[in-house]
This record gives sequence, structure tokens and C-alpha cells, in this order.
Amino acid sequence: MNLRRNLCHRLASWLTLPRRRRLARQFTETQKWPAAILFYHRVANHCPNDWTITKNGFKAHLDLIQKLGRFASLSEIQAEQRSGVREHLKVAITFDDGYRDNLCWAIPELLLRKIPVTYFVTTNNVEYQRPFAHDLRFHRHPLHVNTKAEIRDLAESGIEIGCHGAEHVDLGQEWSRERLEIELIDSRKRLQDWTGQPINHFAFPYGHIQNISQLAIDVLCEAGYQSFSSAYGGWNFPGEDAFHLHRFHGDPCFPALRNWLSLDPRKLDIHNRLVFRRPQPTKDPSKETSQATFVANTDNPSLPSSLMSYESQ
Repeated sequence: MNLRRNLCHRLASWLTLPRRRRLARQFTETQKWPAAILFYHRVANHCPNDWTITKNGFKAHLDLIQKLGRFASLSEIQAEQRSGVREHLKVAITFDDGYRDNLCWAIPELLLRKIPVTYFVTTNNVEYQRPFAHDLRFHRHPLHVNTKAEIRDLAESGIEIGCHGAEHVDLGQEWSRERLEIELIDSRKRLQDWTGQPINHFAFPYGHIQNISQLAIDVLCEAGYQSFSSAYGGWNFPGEDAFHLHRFHGDPCFPALRNWLSLDPRKLDIHNRLVFRRPQPTKDPSKETSQATFVANTDNPSLPSSLMSYESQ
């Protein structure tokens, strides 16, 4: 199956090569390059599943991105969305959930390369050290989640922390406003308390159009978040909305990622956009810190000893 998939990607790349080259010239001339935001969950060689990529696989992804474009933070991509100008292909790296295995190799490698990353955390799993339900369904034993101390140390090391809700539930369902405030506001406050830093970005669990509701977006806006991220694919073109950031899976299938990032015309033509209304955020002085811009600590890109001592179990 993987061999057939790889061959299909190679054939599609060869057949569309002339158009890909024309697109690259067009984006360069107009300074309208799109940005890709990749989401990962877990980097590890043990307990493989559909949301885990191997260490060598992740390294190959980083090498490919460095060859084809430039790494960027979510805030940098947002700024270019607003300005309408992007001179190069930009790629942002994000992680969802909060798996402890990422401390073993992925995070140190990202810090070593001075690559910006946003780490979206599900707070109740971290605070109460509960394994994720999807892991319990898939594995015979739970996978370790990050601790509060690890999240704090990640933030101090230059990793931007984002919010992924309290319970990793489908927020597209008909939840009460009170429950949404727990998922979107209370969890954010806890992350700010743990890290001492503003939490500017939210990623919807599951992240497809049906997993996002207008009421949830209303609560996000009122809380003062700078963006929310989906996960159903799509590029981010300069001049488009900077509040909704489109992401696609950092596919463990290397040819699939290469196909995306080398401007597959079929992917650029995706138009299934989420339609939503963006209310004005509440002007509350107590929330002013949420508007601060995150600056990665690239002068000292190293993990604290408490994280460096972690070994994958």
C-alpha cells in the first residue's frame, strides 16, 4: 500500500512539474507565496500509530523544509497574512496534545536548529496525568503525557505554548457556553499560570470543519486569542484572514509531504473554507497580556536539565 502511494505521488509530481514551476515563478514575482502550517502529535520510534512519526522521519521532514522554504512562527505568518506580502515559502511547526516522548528527541532537535514551534497542550490530561482516550483505544498501555513542570520548562526554553482545550473534546458539538468557557478560557488561564507567559493561539481538537462551532469562535474572540487553528488541510495565502490558520498533517509518508510543499496544484485549489463570523474581542484590561507577541528564545536554544534528563520509556 505504501509503495503504491509513493509511486502515485511521484507520478503526480512529474506530471504537474511544469505547472509547479510556473506557480513558483508567479509567487516569487508577486511576493504572494503561501505558508504551510504542519501539525504533529508525537515523535518516537516505539508504539507506532497513525499520529506518531519516527525520529528519522521527522528529521527528513525538517531537512526537506529547510531545502524548500523557511521556518516561521505562527505570529510571523499572521503578520504576513495581514500585510499581503510573503517573499518565500514559509512553514510553521506545531504539536498537538502534549506527549512526553517529544522531549526525548524532537524538541531538542528543534531547539538546536533554532526552529520556531508552537506546542498546543490539553490541560486536564497534563494536570491530572491522564492518558489520551485515543491512545487507550489503540494501545494496550497508555502513552505518557507531559507534566506541568515540563510545560513550564518548555516555555522557558523558547517553545511557544498554545491551548488545545481542557479535555480534547469535539467542540463542534452543541456544548453550553459555560462548558466552552472551561475548554477555551479556564484552560488558557491555567497554561498562563503554569508558564507565566501569554497564551495567544488555540488549536481545535480534531480540527475539521464539523469540529468547530460559531459559539466556540465567539468565546475565543471574547477571550482575546490572536488565532485559532484548524486541521483539515489548506494553505495560508498572504492577504487572507490571519485569525483562522489552516494546518495539514505532517504526514509520516515522506512523498506526501514533499508533494504538498512542492506546490501540488490540486492542493492549492482546495476551497473548502470554514465560514464564520468574527465578533470584536472584549476590551478588558485584565486580558491585555494576551495580545503580546511571543518571541522565541533563540539566544539560548537549550532545554533545562529537567527535560534533558528525560529518557523515552
